[in-house]
Amino acid sequence: MVGRLREADSTAFYEVFHHYRLRLFGYLLRMSRRHDIAEDLLQDTFVRLAMKSTSPTEDTCLAAWLFTVARNLFLSYRRSRLLDEDEFHANISGLPRYDASAARIQRILVDGHRALARAHRHAVSRKRATDVLIHRYMKSTLVVGF
Repeated sequence: MVGRLREADSTAFYEVFHHYRLRLFGYLLRMSRRHDIAEDLLQDTFVRLAMKSTSPTEDTCLAAWLFTVARNLFLSYRRSRLLDEDEFHANISGLPRYDASAARIQRILVDGHRALARAHRHAVSRKRATDVLIHRYMKSTLVVGF
């Protein structure tokens, strides 16, 4: 199967998708505990496969590769959630306010978090643009017959 993927065989991609999608979805659903997040991560996993289908070697275990990509995408999602401003404020609201220095530290943390959140939003918007381009490429290769 890996050989056919390396040759950009579109039927091989669909066979892999249909063979692994339910197992990967269940895996992602158990980790994320959210149907919508599991669906998004599943889609991203197969986008990665489409983007890197020529990368795996002949001896690559496709199941291990897919589950590793899915796990890494989930971990990236969790890291991005830690940058969520609401969660951040909820986490620091319990900081003691004994003196002015604690308030100053909290203000520095909030400012730093806002800068990180802006950087993250920029990175996410670039990823979405890349995903759209990949989707268009995949559709065009299917229409042309590659």
